[in-house]
Amino acid sequence: MKRALALAALSLALLAAVPRKERSALDSITAANLRGDLSFLASDALEGRFTLSHNLDVAAEFIASRFRAAGLEPAVSGSYFQTATVAERDVPSQQPGHPPRHRVVAVDNPGPDEHAVVVKNVIAVIPGSDPNLK
Repeated sequence: MKRALALAALSLALLAAVPRKERSALDSITAANLRGDLSFLASDALEGRFTLSHNLDVAAEFIASRFRAAGLEPAVSGSYFQTATVAERDVPSQQPGHPPRHRVVAVDNPGPDEHAVVVKNVIAVIPGSDPNLK
């Protein structure tokens, strides 16, 4: 019981220390909103967001839209996206006697027979308020 009360007190103290603008953003997050976002990202409509599919881009754009709506800043030269080129390759097994494993790997120069695509990592920055760190 004491532990629960201490945790509750600590939570309230931390919440009180959050600036008003950020508190408003935190208060806007609801279980229903999170459930909706996760349901969309995990839905059959995105077909598992396989790395080499168009649906990965759909998921990335959706996440970036949520970052934008939350007021997070783009992290990569004005963009929320960091890109990389990937291709499917057979990667040697680390275990002797086991066959190579088929994997999606980052590549600099895809081979002529490889199906390579550009994928996106979604990255944002939460702006700080300390003028010494800006």
